[in-house]
Amino acid sequence: MTIKPITNWVVAHRALAAIIALVVIGGGYYSYIKYKGTAAATQYVTQVAEKGTLVVSVSGTGQISALNQIDVKPEGSGRIISIPVTAGQYVYAGQILGRLDTQDASKAVRDAAVNLDSAKLQLTILKESSANISKLVSDGYNDISNTFLDLPTVIAGLNDALHDKTIVSYLNLVDPADKDSMQPLVTAAENSYQSARTSYDAAFQSYQQLSRADSQDKIVAFMQETSDTSTKIADAVKNATNVLDYVNDYYTQHGKTLFPAYATLITKYKSNLSNYTSIINPHITTLTSDISSISNAPLNIASQELSLRQRENTLADANDALANYIIRAPFSGTIASIMPKVGDTASPGSAFATIISSGRYATISLNEVDISKVKIGQKATLTFDAIDGLSLTGKVIEMDSIGTVSQGVVTYNVKIGLDASDSRVLPGMSVSAAVITNVRQDVVLVPNGAVKSQNNESYVEVVDTANSALSPSGTSSQLETGTIVTKRVTVQKGAANDTMTEIVSGLNAGDTVVVRSVSASAQTTQTSGSGIRLPGLGGGR
Repeated sequence: MTIKPITNWVVAHRALAAIIALVVIGGGYYSYIKYKGTAAATQYVTQVAEKGTLVVSVSGTGQISALNQIDVKPEGSGRIISIPVTAGQYVYAGQILGRLDTQDASKAVRDAAVNLDSAKLQLTILKESSANISKLVSDGYNDISNTFLDLPTVIAGLNDALHDKTIVSYLNLVDPADKDSMQPLVTAAENSYQSARTSYDAAFQSYQQLSRADSQDKIVAFMQETSDTSTKIADAVKNATNVLDYVNDYYTQHGKTLFPAYATLITKYKSNLSNYTSIINPHITTLTSDISSISNAPLNIASQELSLRQRENTLADANDALANYIIRAPFSGTIASIMPKVGDTASPGSAFATIISSGRYATISLNEVDISKVKIGQKATLTFDAIDGLSLTGKVIEMDSIGTVSQGVVTYNVKIGLDASDSRVLPGMSVSAAVITNVRQDVVLVPNGAVKSQNNESYVEVVDTANSALSPSGTSSQLETGTIVTKRVTVQKGAANDTMTEIVSGLNAGDTVVVRSVSASAQTTQTSGSGIRLPGLGGGR
């Protein structure tokens, strides 16, 4: 009877051991499967670059206020010549409240228009005169020919004046003691003649081989050579004249009389040299002008086109300034008061009239970066925390010119008048407003996440669809799985908002770009058999 409890205990423990063994084996197999697990393929978020409209805005929050009254201030300054409304009158948005004297502004518009017409005419003349470069080259060839009709006479006469066989040397006409002071002039005259002679001989030989049928570049190059040669001859004529003048001055200062034959020759040569100067200088001027006209024709046109655009901008600015001489109601309402009277001077800093309205306006706060992008008249979209689904439009009607500093942060208040009223919009309600500062139409757009930067350059990863094996997306944006091949493309960014970026260059509409990748590795549970504990067994075997 004492053996039976022992037998029962052994049987029970053998059963428990079997159960533990099964649990250990099952746990080990489960851990093996978890360790071996298959890593999920990387997924990619791609999107096709598309053309569209990019709206850039700055956002701020604030409260709604009753648009009880607002002071209307003119944007221009001048003498008031007309006030077609009266206090107590109801006026509509855009209605004229007053007119200023536009004499000076109108004159500015008139002058700008005349200057623009002048610029257009000048551009037309330049294009017509430069349209046929071959004509300019042909005229230059004629001027070369005319120059070489006179150069032989000049170079020969210059030689006669410097090397007259009767005089032999002009140094012999002065006393030996004075030859040293005269020698530099004679040397300069002789050296400049020899340089001119060498240049002339080479140029004349080239001229004999030149033909009107030669290329434009060759003719233009020879025009420059002819001009350089003519300049050297003109210098030689000047230096020869200096020698003759020295001889005449020498005899006059010393009270001497030249031998009659020498005096006659010197007078003759001085007259010839003077004529040579009158002949050759116009040729130099003409050739220089020809070369400048041919080489500068494209630059002159480009410069005039730039001047034309500047004149167009000036006229546009003048018209804008002229429009400011009409004071208009910024919104519909009742005129509470009109401050000045006809004949007074109005200025942007003084109120012209006060308008009362039953409408609403929002006052939002913007930081110093965003306020620089906001202008009066810009459109805005407003949403309300208390009214789900309501979205109203408005425009900026007023903005602070001086910021408020709080804890080192500068903010500016901006007033946005609502275009339409809604009875649910009450004063004091919280409002979120987005002021549209820029609209870019028909531009290539990609999500912001697709644009990356490295070494001060922006780039995108473009999918090589021909060599990529992605599951079909069927849409412009899809989480795709497969093998993807990309190439890095450097791009130039344009404007951007919170979600999309404009690509100015480097990417085409229709290209597929990678927005981001998702690496989904298989999860593993690191659990071993030795870590399993069964309830009620403690730590024993």
